[in-house]
Amino acid sequence: MAILLTGKEVCFIEAALLLEADWQQRLHEVWTCIIPEQEAITRIMNRNSLSEEEARKRLSSQANNQYRVDKSNVVLCTLWDYEVTQKQVEKAWLLLKERLATG
Repeated sequence: MAILLTGKEVCFIEAALLLEADWQQRLHEVWTCIIPEQEAITRIMNRNSLSEEEARKRLSSQANNQYRVDKSNVVLCTLWDYEVTQKQVEKAWLLLKERLATG
């Protein structure tokens, strides 16, 4: 998806394995979402009807939160209610617009 913002085109790519594929060098910014490990395990178990052991195994095959934070420009947390996450995204978007306007 691409939109025009202050005379500059902004393109969004949703790629769950972007960092694992080492694609971040091809982008100007990487925004990522993190949650605590136990919450991730609970969500995997609920979403995929997996045991805790299976969910832990699946999660261990992915990049951990610290790696994601280290490789990202913007880090969001989806642990809280939808409205809180929405406010995080809106603030990050406003800051991006400011960077584009001055850059």
